[in-house]
Amino acid sequence: MIVLDTNQLEHVQPPHGPGLAMLRTIARETGHELALPEMAFEEHLAHIHHRVQKAESKITGGINELQRLAPFWPGNVSPLPGDHVLRNHRDELMKIFRVLQTPDGVAREALLRETQRRLPAAGSWELPGTGGRDVAIWLTALDECRQSGMKMYFVSMDKNAFGGPTLHPELREDITKALAGRAELFHYCNGVTALLEELAEKRQNRLTKNRVAKSLPVRDALTALGTGHEFRMELIDAAGLANVTVASGPELDHLELTKLEHETSYQLGDSAWATARATWQAAKHITASWFGTHGQDISITHEVQVVFTVTTTLLMQLDATGAITAAEIAARTRCTNITSNIVR
Repeated sequence: MIVLDTNQLEHVQPPHGPGLAMLRTIARETGHELALPEMAFEEHLAHIHHRVQKAESKITGGINELQRLAPFWPGNVSPLPGDHVLRNHRDELMKIFRVLQTPDGVAREALLRETQRRLPAAGSWELPGTGGRDVAIWLTALDECRQSGMKMYFVSMDKNAFGGPTLHPELREDITKALAGRAELFHYCNGVTALLEELAEKRQNRLTKNRVAKSLPVRDALTALGTGHEFRMELIDAAGLANVTVASGPELDHLELTKLEHETSYQLGDSAWATARATWQAAKHITASWFGTHGQDISITHEVQVVFTVTTTLLMQLDATGAITAAEIAARTRCTNITSNIVR
């Protein structure tokens, strides 16, 4: 089992970051379940909620300013998405991670350690006691390892709470006490990168932007995305074609890879995997028919070119030479920078 602390959960940018795509792939290939202590899960959701509230506040402030500048405008914008964002994020996390419930007695122990300045709570007597959440996360992971009797990788980069690059010696006493003669089951990893390098071998030759852009498997994956119903309807709606009869073109054209970032590659036995965040500019041709005044007779038909930008999380399999032999789009953003032009 692989258990993430809050900071490493956010490091892999759930639910669709390339770091998480690589972690999921290596975990699957090595037979490790992904899990989160309940407190890390809830802390991360609280961070998301706070970020959504800040974004909503900016939107509300902008609407109020526009209404002052344009009193005739009613401020009719779509409802703010805060509650939906949080529910969706929670659901997506629970598809990926098992949430480890906080055991009985851990909350009291967390408060005691925070009060007594004992690790992994903060140890300074010059400041108010903090770190109860770290204690709860730590003890939850230990208890799961004890109950399951399975090998566990606990992953964090909180050097004050847990240490770095090695675990604080005081916390090794917790491991010995919790696991008795099975202390070797519990492994501390100072970050996801350290974990991945323990489970697989990092490839030194990284994929180039040119190789990804010209890869046939990658382009096939994008073609499949472009012909999907959900993707097509998103473009139609954003291009202002929602109230006309439309027939989509066969695939994307003018496909250009404008940015490749966060690329990582790992070798695992005979298999090699790479993930990256790739931003594309592309176009899609749509045949649009506008209805006549009676709603039945077609008034006019045009071919419309819709140009857009989309960012994808790519998961790619490599051969011994580093060539991409298979690719899938693990996730994507909504399309942005959308413009539409009548071609004919």
